[in-house]
Amino acid sequence: MNYFIGKVCSIFTVPLNRDFRLEGPHYLQQLFQYFLGTVESIDKDGLLLTQRNGLKTYIFKHHLVAIAEEEVLDPDKPEDAEIIKKIEENKTELPPVKAPDFLDVESITNIAKNLKDNFGNKTK
Repeated sequence: MNYFIGKVCSIFTVPLNRDFRLEGPHYLQQLFQYFLGTVESIDKDGLLLTQRNGLKTYIFKHHLVAIAEEEVLDPDKPEDAEIIKKIEENKTELPPVKAPDFLDVESITNIAKNLKDNFGNKTK
Protein backbone atom coordinates (compact mmCIF):
# COMPACT_ATOMS: atom_id res chain seq x y z
CA MET A 1 0.00 0.00 0.00
CA ASN A 2 2.89 2.39 0.69
CA TYR A 3 3.64 2.38 -3.06
CA PHE A 4 0.70 4.75 -3.55
CA ILE A 5 1.84 7.41 -1.06
CA GLY A 6 2.57 10.66 -2.91
CA LYS A 7 0.92 9.47 -6.13
CA VAL A 8 -2.24 10.73 -7.81
CA CYS A 9 -4.77 7.91 -7.55
CA SER A 10 -8.41 7.04 -8.00
CA ILE A 11 -9.78 5.49 -4.82
CA PHE A 12 -12.76 3.23 -5.36
CA THR A 13 -15.06 2.70 -2.39
CA VAL A 14 -18.25 0.92 -1.45
CA PRO A 15 -21.19 3.28 -0.87
CA LEU A 16 -21.26 5.06 2.46
CA ASN A 17 -24.35 5.13 4.69
CA ARG A 18 -25.22 8.62 3.57
CA ASP A 19 -27.21 9.94 0.62
CA PHE A 20 -25.17 12.90 -0.58
CA ARG A 21 -27.70 13.61 -3.34
CA LEU A 22 -30.12 14.94 -0.73
CA GLU A 23 -27.63 17.46 0.63
CA GLY A 24 -27.72 19.87 -2.29
CA PRO A 25 -28.70 20.13 -5.93
CA HIS A 26 -25.07 20.19 -7.08
CA TYR A 27 -24.78 16.53 -6.02
CA LEU A 28 -27.49 15.24 -8.35
CA GLN A 29 -26.34 12.53 -10.75
CA GLN A 30 -22.86 12.41 -9.20
CA LEU A 31 -21.09 9.12 -8.70
CA PHE A 32 -19.93 8.55 -5.15
CA GLN A 33 -17.99 5.32 -5.50
CA TYR A 34 -14.63 6.92 -6.19
CA PHE A 35 -12.38 9.78 -5.14
CA LEU A 36 -9.42 11.29 -7.01
CA GLY A 37 -6.41 12.88 -5.37
CA THR A 38 -2.92 12.46 -4.00
CA VAL A 39 -2.51 9.77 -1.36
CA GLU A 40 -0.90 11.54 1.61
CA SER A 41 -0.64 8.67 4.08
CA ILE A 42 -1.87 5.18 4.84
CA ASP A 43 -2.31 3.75 8.32
CA LYS A 44 -3.89 0.66 9.84
CA ASP A 45 -7.39 2.21 9.63
CA GLY A 46 -7.41 3.83 6.19
CA LEU A 47 -5.84 6.41 3.93
CA LEU A 48 -5.66 10.19 3.76
CA LEU A 49 -6.26 11.71 0.33
CA THR A 50 -5.71 15.34 -0.72
CA GLN A 51 -8.03 16.40 -3.52
CA ARG A 52 -6.93 18.80 -6.26
CA ASN A 53 -8.70 21.69 -4.53
CA GLY A 54 -6.65 21.06 -1.37
CA LEU A 55 -9.45 19.48 0.65
CA LYS A 56 -8.56 16.33 2.56
CA THR A 57 -10.55 13.08 2.65
CA TYR A 58 -9.96 10.18 5.02
CA ILE A 59 -11.28 6.84 3.77
CA PHE A 60 -11.54 3.92 6.16
CA LYS A 61 -10.05 0.66 4.86
CA HIS A 62 -13.32 -1.23 5.25
CA HIS A 63 -14.76 1.06 2.50
CA LEU A 64 -11.84 0.56 0.09
CA VAL A 65 -12.36 -1.56 -2.99
CA ALA A 66 -9.39 -0.56 -5.16
CA ILE A 67 -6.66 2.03 -5.69
CA ALA A 68 -5.58 2.94 -9.21
CA GLU A 69 -2.53 5.06 -9.93
CA GLU A 70 -3.31 7.77 -12.48
CA GLU A 71 -1.08 9.14 -15.22
CA VAL A 72 -0.16 12.77 -14.64
CA LEU A 73 0.73 14.83 -17.71
CA ASP A 74 3.26 17.67 -17.37
CA PRO A 75 2.73 20.41 -19.98
CA ASP A 76 6.42 21.37 -19.64
CA LYS A 77 7.53 17.97 -21.00
CA PRO A 78 7.42 17.94 -24.83
CA GLU A 79 5.97 14.41 -25.09
CA ASP A 80 3.26 15.24 -22.51
CA ALA A 81 2.55 18.58 -24.18
CA GLU A 82 1.91 16.71 -27.44
CA ILE A 83 -0.57 14.38 -25.71
CA ILE A 84 -2.32 17.35 -24.07
CA LYS A 85 -2.54 19.09 -27.45
CA LYS A 86 -4.10 15.98 -29.05
CA ILE A 87 -6.62 15.70 -26.22
CA GLU A 88 -7.59 19.36 -26.66
CA GLU A 89 -7.92 18.93 -30.45
CA ASN A 90 -10.17 15.91 -30.03
CA LYS A 91 -12.53 17.55 -27.56
CA THR A 92 -16.04 17.79 -28.87
CA GLU A 93 -18.76 20.05 -27.62
CA LEU A 94 -21.76 18.22 -26.29
CA PRO A 95 -25.06 19.33 -27.78
CA PRO A 96 -27.34 21.22 -25.41
CA VAL A 97 -29.67 18.98 -23.44
CA LYS A 98 -33.25 19.27 -24.60
CA ALA A 99 -36.13 18.04 -22.50
CA PRO A 100 -38.04 15.20 -24.17
CA ASP A 101 -41.28 16.19 -25.88
CA PHE A 102 -43.32 14.10 -23.43
CA LEU A 103 -41.86 15.97 -20.42
CA ASP A 104 -43.92 18.93 -19.25
CA VAL A 105 -41.18 21.13 -17.81
CA GLU A 106 -43.61 23.85 -16.69
CA SER A 107 -45.66 21.37 -14.63
CA ILE A 108 -42.54 19.94 -13.00
CA THR A 109 -41.33 23.47 -12.22
CA ASN A 110 -44.68 24.26 -10.60
CA ILE A 111 -44.55 21.07 -8.53
CA ALA A 112 -41.02 21.91 -7.36
CA LYS A 113 -42.05 25.47 -6.45
CA ASN A 114 -45.10 24.17 -4.57
CA LEU A 115 -42.96 21.70 -2.62
CA LYS A 116 -40.44 24.40 -1.75
CA ASP A 117 -43.14 26.88 -0.70
CA ASN A 118 -44.94 24.33 1.46
CA PHE A 119 -42.04 22.36 2.87
CA GLY A 120 -39.04 24.63 2.27
CA ASN A 121 -36.14 24.05 4.60
CA LYS A 122 -38.12 22.32 7.34
CA THR A 123 -36.24 19.51 9.02
CA LYS A 124 -37.69 16.17 9.96
